[in-house]
Amino acid sequence: MKNKVFLSVETSINRIFLVIYNKGELLEVKKNIETSIEVDLNNLLGKLFKKAQLEFKDLHFIMVSLGPGSFTGTRIGLSAAKAIALATGKKIYGYSNFETMYNQAIIDKK
Repeated sequence: MKNKVFLSVETSINRIFLVIYNKGELLEVKKNIETSIEVDLNNLLGKLFKKAQLEFKDLHFIMVSLGPGSFTGTRIGLSAAKAIALATGKKIYGYSNFETMYNQAIIDKK
């Protein structure tokens, strides 16, 4: 996993939270939804990839939140991940927000 590069897209809970894992380094951008999620998501993806000095083709795979949360937000995140996957030929892996919170609690020993 240390030599992998992946993108995580979370748009299901009234925010956009994007993370790139780049060979051991985490880079993130996040924004609470105030306007159009589609416009904000595209702008933040561009900002994150520029910050990471990466291109979509550099990814090994894409992760995307499957919810629970906002239906529209989840669908937009899935659509963005699917578009990137189709353009690059990379695999998509879905994850549950509940599973993420549970794993974080274990990590934090709470």
